[in-house]
Amino acid sequence: VIQGNSIEEYLKCVKELLRLKCERFAIGNLARLSARKRVNEVIEIVSCVRKFIGQNPLHVLGVSNVKILEKIKPYITSFDSSSAIQLATMRKAVLEFCNGVVKDIRGWNKRPVNFKCECNVCKNFNVFQDEHSLPLGTGERRVTRYLRAIHNAYVIWKVAHS
Repeated sequence: VIQGNSIEEYLKCVKELLRLKCERFAIGNLARLSARKRVNEVIEIVSCVRKFIGQNPLHVLGVSNVKILEKIKPYITSFDSSSAIQLATMRKAVLEFCNGVVKDIRGWNKRPVNFKCECNVCKNFNVFQDEHSLPLGTGERRVTRYLRAIHNAYVIWKVAHS
């Protein structure tokens, strides 16, 4: 994992990993920049690392901003993020990918009229289900949050592969 607090530190780390003959790389410590929406810094770090490692696989850790993900996808092989579950549970948001744009819809009872999704969750479940209408102590509320998180993960994946 390539770590750093500045572009110079990231590049120093990647050079050392290359010296050790590493063949697969991940960039860590980007969550702080992603959370602050410092798009240009994330792009600069990822693109500079890509130049040094050539065609070797590059995984990005903790990029939770979909707009940043859209901009760095030409440089990365894979990514992971906790944003799907955070949006579904803490922020009470459902993601929608429509006409190349990602929107987050806050409030589970605000299903847009033309909401369409091809994910397996949406084929069998209403991601706008109000979990508070479900009985306590049955686990149904938790399952609802998990299904919503899986839907959000699908949307983020779709953005990365579009």
